[in-house]
Amino acid sequence: MRYLYVMVSRTDTGFARLIRRFTGCYYNHAAISFDCDLRQLYSFARRAYDLPLSACLTRESPLMYTRGQGDAQIVLYRLPVPDERFIAARRTVQMMLRDGGYIYNVWSVFTYPLTRGLPAYKAQTCSEFTAGILRIAGLRLERPDCRYHPEDFTHLLEGLEVYRGSLAAYCGENRRLDGDPEYLRRHSLLQIAGCSLRTLACAADRSLFERPSGLPDVTGQYFAHTHR
Repeated sequence: MRYLYVMVSRTDTGFARLIRRFTGCYYNHAAISFDCDLRQLYSFARRAYDLPLSACLTRESPLMYTRGQGDAQIVLYRLPVPDERFIAARRTVQMMLRDGGYIYNVWSVFTYPLTRGLPAYKAQTCSEFTAGILRIAGLRLERPDCRYHPEDFTHLLEGLEVYRGSLAAYCGENRRLDGDPEYLRRHSLLQIAGCSLRTLACAADRSLFERPSGLPDVTGQYFAHTHR
C-alpha cells in the first residue's frame, strides 16, 4: 500500500480569482503529489507566471504558488492506494509528460457557469486531471472528470485530510526547491497576447472539432467512460 496526495489550494492571482468567480468556490486549484514533501507535485498549470492561459501538465513547486514571496492556503489529503494503482497513476503522468501534446482546457473554465465542464481532446483543467488520476488510483467517481472543480475534492476526500493551512509553513525550507527559474521570467505584452490567442484558438479547435479524450492508461488506451 502506498499513499497518493491531493493538494487543494487558494492562490492570489487574477486568473485564480476568475476561476473562483466562475465556480463560486473558495479554492481554485488542485494538484496530485506522489510524495508527502510535494516534490513530485503535478497539475495543469501555467508555464510562466505572466502567461496564465499558456498552461499544460507541469511539475509544480511551492515557488509557483507563491512567486518566491507571499503564501497560499492549502488543504492536503492522503489517499491509501494499492501498489499497482499507484504505479499506474504515476506512469500515466509520465506518459502525458512525454507526449507533450496536452494543453489547458481553458474553454471548460470560461463556459463553466453554463456547461458545468466541457470535455476536449488532450485538454485538461487542474480538477479534470486530478479527478482522472484519482479514478486510475481506484477512487469511484460518479461524474465525468470535466465536471469536477477544486472544492469538490474537499468533499470527496473528507476524512483523509492531513494538513490545512499555510503552504509556506508546510514546506518550510523546501518552499523554493525544485522551482523552475523560467516561471518567473517576464514576457512582453506582445508575447503575452500572441501566446494567449494561440492557446484560445487551439483549445477552441480541440473543443469543437476533435473527439474528447480522457487520460491515457499505461498501455496507451484512453478511459472512454470518463466523458459521457
